[in-house]
Amino acid sequence: MQYDNVDFETAARGLDCWDETSTINAAAARAHRAERERERQRIADREAADRDERFAACNWLHAMEALYREACEAHDWDLMAEFLPLVRSAENHYCQLAALEVPYGG
Repeated sequence: MQYDNVDFETAARGLDCWDETSTINAAAARAHRAERERERQRIADREAADRDERFAACNWLHAMEALYREACEAHDWDLMAEFLPLVRSAENHYCQLAALEVPYGG
């Protein structure tokens, strides 16, 4: 277009690509833009919720590991027996949420 010093419409007409019947409906364009924005926001909200759930699962896993570690350091076999399944369950849950390989079945 710059080479021929013509505007877009003139260039399109010269290539027989201009459609006189085609009009842009401003209301439809705004509605489409609004729908796209709502969809983008819905996706962003879902991703934020997923991230929050992963953080919560990660924190729970770290808490269970700390309690299990304390039980091990105290040589408390009863607590160790109670916490080990909780640690494994927490780790499985976190791995599922983070799309990692689940270490203890699942």
